[in-house]
Amino acid sequence: MSEKDASPLPIVVVAEDDFLLRMLAADILADQGFAVLEAESAEVAHMMLESTSNVRLLFTDVQMPGAVDGMELAWRVCQRWPLVPVLIISGQHRPVPGDMPDSVRFLAKPYRQDDLVAIVDELMRA
Repeated sequence: MSEKDASPLPIVVVAEDDFLLRMLAADILADQGFAVLEAESAEVAHMMLESTSNVRLLFTDVQMPGAVDGMELAWRVCQRWPLVPVLIISGQHRPVPGDMPDSVRFLAKPYRQDDLVAIVDELMRA
């Protein structure tokens, strides 16, 4: 078991390339009782999911640096880890049917803290 797996708190991976937005989301989620792993790219988030067995949620932006964006990451996670809920956020992209798996939730930027908390609570109960 890795050190990441030893967390007594449910783990959320926050994949956001903007440092300040990533830090804000991480703080909100930590205040809700989650251990937060921060990733600056979809590739890093994917590696975190591979190496951590008890991730309870993936929070990802759509536009990310590198070869894989947040939408592709969501598809990969839903295929590989179907029990891990995914929340996609974006300030520029509005998904249309077929853009993302049916189980994935979307939240537009800028979002309110209360809206983020409500969606995360809903995903955790599902």
